[in-house]
Amino acid sequence: MRGEFSRDLAEKEDQYYRSRMQEILKRIDSVSDRLARNLNLEDLISYKKLVQSFLKEATARAYLVNQERSFTRRGARSILVTVEKINHEVEDLINGFTTRRNDPVQILAALDKIRGLLVDLLA
Repeated sequence: MRGEFSRDLAEKEDQYYRSRMQEILKRIDSVSDRLARNLNLEDLISYKKLVQSFLKEATARAYLVNQERSFTRRGARSILVTVEKINHEVEDLINGFTTRRNDPVQILAALDKIRGLLVDLLA
């Protein structure tokens, strides 16, 4: 009985984190659309904060999954590597914008790349 309750609770928590991540991803998409129309520092900062929120939810969810399914060290490590890669991409995006090194096409490509990495974490 207790095992079933624990499983049900873990499933509900996973659903909660998934829905939170999907909501944040929609907000990220909205900010990305605004950035595609008008590239500005304010929206880039909002984008960065939303990505950080997404990563926070993803790591919390990964921790739950690790607890529930006892992933190998390698599974947990891949989440960390992906999070580090996303953080690096966001920092590069902002640095490129503030130093005017990147043209708008490069920035839009970076936004698409980051979104792809976020979707990978959602899966």
